[in-house]
Amino acid sequence: MTRGERGRFTAGDALARFMGQVQPPAENGGCWLWLGVVNNAGYPTFRAGKRVSPAYRWLYEQLEREVPAGLELDHLCRTPCCVNPDHVEPVTHRENIRRGNAVMGINARKTHCDRGHEFTPENTYWRPDGKGRHCLTCRRAADRNR
Repeated sequence: MTRGERGRFTAGDALARFMGQVQPPAENGGCWLWLGVVNNAGYPTFRAGKRVSPAYRWLYEQLEREVPAGLELDHLCRTPCCVNPDHVEPVTHRENIRRGNAVMGINARKTHCDRGHEFTPENTYWRPDGKGRHCLTCRRAADRNR
């Protein structure tokens, strides 16, 4: 690795070090799989200088793509260890959760309640805190049974 002015590593050195930790796409859908350090959630991390960043975000920003304030990068490929900048998209946290495979994302994508009633504006009760919804048909039936 070469050093730039005044003994500091240059951005090109960091990029070369970064790419040395990436498995090129083979039969993995075009994902660039990270071979370096990952956090407890399985997302890659990269140290550039004193700063440790999500590896996919670091590369995204190095390619002079901006993540607007208030947005985060969502993996479109649903592969947490992918660092391919074409596989991420800036979205709100809420949208990132909605698209995900966790319980909150799965529930957010449901179009019908567990008893088969459609979630329409007329048949949906939204909690005042905005953190959930209920089927009004089922809620009314439960109220009658009480």
